[in-house]
Amino acid sequence: MRATLAAFALSFLISACGGGGAGQSPAALPALAAAPANSGNAAAAGASPAATSSQAPPNVPAGMHSINFAGYTWVVKDSGTGLDGPGPNTWSSDASTVFVDGNGYLHLKVWQDAGVWKCAEVYLLQTLGYGAYRFTLGTDVSRLDPNLVLGLFTYSNAAAQNHRELDIEFSRWGLANGTLNADYTVQAATTPGNADFWTEGAGLGDTEHSLQWLAGQANFSSAVPGYAPYSAFSVANASVPSSLDEVVHINLWLSQGNAPLNGQPLEVVIKGFSFTPG
Repeated sequence: MRATLAAFALSFLISACGGGGAGQSPAALPALAAAPANSGNAAAAGASPAATSSQAPPNVPAGMHSINFAGYTWVVKDSGTGLDGPGPNTWSSDASTVFVDGNGYLHLKVWQDAGVWKCAEVYLLQTLGYGAYRFTLGTDVSRLDPNLVLGLFTYSNAAAQNHRELDIEFSRWGLANGTLNADYTVQAATTPGNADFWTEGAGLGDTEHSLQWLAGQANFSSAVPGYAPYSAFSVANASVPSSLDEVVHINLWLSQGNAPLNGQPLEVVIKGFSFTPG
């Protein structure tokens, strides 16, 4: 069964990776995990966002919205009224969709506005390269709607080496009864040995998901902070890209652009991100 479900999900991964009721107020969006006591729109509430890095951030192109999270400057994706991949979906940069709260936690939301489902994505402008990438989640992602996808990944806009894409993802890829809800993938996903589909358990509390990227090797792992990994996977073959111009992305979106099966909006909290060169 695991192999069958994984093969089914691959058809979505190949094209999808990389790059409530109508009119419900964003303020009413339910978070899957308990939000911090002073969570909310930091800009609206006057709370201070996460501190910026001591390194001068890259210049954000004119017309693009950015936020500060975990010591880095992130651009917030916006497709206007049009559609863009992955999905395709409508991507919004407004504070109802993406914000950093007073604790410095990043919130990403998928919600419906005037009949249009809006998705969330942030990405860096600078390349970090080889080293250890760590993402700390404050949401129980085992409970994501089957059509929701949370992606933590590297990506280059240039097509060479499969866009230099290395993925940690949480989704059932539209399978309402699917039991595999997470994957580690070195693109291309169809290459034998490049992807591992597994089950993220419920009720773990905060979780940390890591990518250790070395020349010719990618090591993935997931753990409750302070404990040994409960899931791990390594790829050491010709598919592992070299570092050049890729950047880190974090996104929350709808597989194939399909609305959540439960029809409800959803919020994910990312408590932290860190990078250690190596």
